[in-house]
Amino acid sequence: MQTHFKRWLFLIHRWLGIAVCVLFAMWFASGMVMMYVGYPKLTEAERLQHLPRLNADAALLAPAQALAKAGIAGPLDELRLAAVSGGRPVYLATPPRAAAGDGHKAASKGSGAVAIDAVTGARLQRVDEAHATASAAAYAGPGIGLHYLGTVDEDAFTHSRALDAHRPLHRVQMLDEAHTLLWISSRTGEVVRDAPRTEQLWNYVGAWIHWLYPFRGNAFQPYWTDIVNW
Repeated sequence: MQTHFKRWLFLIHRWLGIAVCVLFAMWFASGMVMMYVGYPKLTEAERLQHLPRLNADAALLAPAQALAKAGIAGPLDELRLAAVSGGRPVYLATPPRAAAGDGHKAASKGSGAVAIDAVTGARLQRVDEAHATASAAAYAGPGIGLHYLGTVDEDAFTHSRALDAHRPLHRVQMLDEAHTLLWISSRTGEVVRDAPRTEQLWNYVGAWIHWLYPFRGNAFQPYWTDIVNW
């Protein structure tokens, strides 16, 4: 009986050690990838590079007028003017984030963001396929084909809480040399994330596996945080 117990103890110790070593090897290798190819995101430089030009002669409302027509008062975290929503000039107004309380998480950045038509002052109510495709076309520039892929709440490249305020996300494939995939906010109609195919592929052997994202978006979703912590 004692010999049988010791044999099983040795076997469990051996295979547990192998499993832990494989896990640490995976973390090491994926961490090396993340040093050079991070999780997909839309950088400020990329956003500015793809901004369409504003027509200097356009009859646009002043910020105070647009906010008043949209019924928005009080302090704002951010107010931007850009032709990023369906290719039209809009004011993007972001109210202050709500603080955490009563055991709830603080609101994510961008929560409550509102797109206001810079010509009429009307709030953007709904972003449909045509609107999302127009936003992608404004981002891509002339001569770049597009293919609309539908909406997704969350996928391998959009786990970030920073995107919570914009879900569900419209996906549009750019038919460029880099095979860039775009995600468009269903709230404001602006492009909120981009990822060339190379970045997407490296992500699967980098951040996607390093942060155990295979356990996101499926039956393990409620337990993902605990799995990572353990």
